[in-house]
Amino acid sequence: MRHAVAIRTQRFLTLGATTVTGFVALGLALPDNSPAPRLVLDPPGRAERALADPLLAMAPWREFPVGDGRRPLLVFDPVTLPSALRASSGTAQRFQGRWIGPEERPVSPPRLDAYPILSAEDAVSTLRRTALGTVRDPEPGADPVRITEIRLTRRTFDTDRGRLTLPAWTVLFESVPVPATVLAVRGDGVYPSPVPTDSEGDVTISPDGTRLTYNFLGAAPGEGNCRADYTPVFQETATAVAVGAIEHPNGHNRNGNCRLSSSRRSVLIKLSAALSNRVVVTYSYGSPLPVRPDGTYRWFRPSADDR
Repeated sequence: MRHAVAIRTQRFLTLGATTVTGFVALGLALPDNSPAPRLVLDPPGRAERALADPLLAMAPWREFPVGDGRRPLLVFDPVTLPSALRASSGTAQRFQGRWIGPEERPVSPPRLDAYPILSAEDAVSTLRRTALGTVRDPEPGADPVRITEIRLTRRTFDTDRGRLTLPAWTVLFESVPVPATVLAVRGDGVYPSPVPTDSEGDVTISPDGTRLTYNFLGAAPGEGNCRADYTPVFQETATAVAVGAIEHPNGHNRNGNCRLSSSRRSVLIKLSAALSNRVVVTYSYGSPLPVRPDGTYRWFRPSADDR
């Protein structure tokens, strides 16, 4: 049965049942500062298998610098690849040769919009590593890849605090009509996500920061086939809040005769303290979710396009 939390087939997080034993064992490794971890038990009448342990989901975020004066950026897609550069396109092997830059190399300013700027050379290295999926030497005998232009611009990126316009390097290739872009912010200004950022859903936050509305795709409300109700389940630590929703089917044939969940559903969560700089993540896998005060974020983020 499809759960409201997006299920992914390839994850590196070990999943387990949410139990008090697991809570005690893993809680010892959590930061000993306020707010303390809060365990919300699953409802006794649940119809589905147990969710994963939220403490495992939040473990990768133990070091998130919530106490910093300026919260670092958590960008979901810092590199945008044109389709020709994506490994799934079947044409990426054309770019395994030596990458040759333009004759005029741009000079990187130390800062732009108060952010420290990544050098153009490092941006190209990041782009090549993302396109090829690994760090490797150029293939001998492969045709060279010619970069015709590199320029510093600004671009809108999806972050866990909504959409922000940030400095970006635009890279144009001789054999690719669409440019690639790389986030140009470096250093402590960016916090690289320790887990994949492909979760669907978003969170709306109340003005006082203590109430979260978790929005997701689920079954239609009401009684009958393929309809369901949802109850929230969550856990919070000093650095992260894990949120999820438990599905309670209100009809038959939910196992195989229902269409893909496509109704926008939501559950309300009351925190023990204001969210502040903490990260909101999915209850099962710890993937970060976007948080906005007005709910206007395109939480059904489109797949990477050729912008």
